[in-house]
Amino acid sequence: MSGTDGNEPGMGRERRKALLEREIKDKACILFARKGFAGTSLTDIADAVGLSRAAIYYYFENKEALLEAIVAEVSERPIEIWLAQSRLSTAGPEAQLRDVVRRHVTGILGRQVLMRMMAVTEAALPPALAARHAASKRRYLNNCRRIIRDGVLAGVFRPVDDRVAALAVIGMAA
Repeated sequence: MSGTDGNEPGMGRERRKALLEREIKDKACILFARKGFAGTSLTDIADAVGLSRAAIYYYFENKEALLEAIVAEVSERPIEIWLAQSRLSTAGPEAQLRDVVRRHVTGILGRQVLMRMMAVTEAALPPALAARHAASKRRYLNNCRRIIRDGVLAGVFRPVDDRVAALAVIGMAA
């Protein structure tokens, strides 16, 4: 019975690794939100998880790699998924805009610690990571603008400055 029962050799090890990696990220988020990125050491994170500092290196090359994994999870992956779904959507602009607001609000509510951590660390992100994060935010904004423009062209939204309207929608949903 191979492949269907989850008891293949290595499956337990991979699952444990994924769970511990998730716990490291969760504890790091809490500490980054509370103490900032610069104020949090790998030792702080290791202590919070109950591991040695050396054990953290098994999962993440350094503190910056840990931050990069968290930022990718917060800003890059959700936006990639949403943009892919948005491109395939046959819904009209009204439904798409409702979906944007719903996803935005539920995403924030479901990831409050991550959002707080981003608010605290965003200004201190290393340059390359800050650029990737900013690009993700721009892609999100541009897709919201596209939905609003489509709605204006279809006559379902009144004529507005799509950038101002998109920023307002995003800001109100935050």
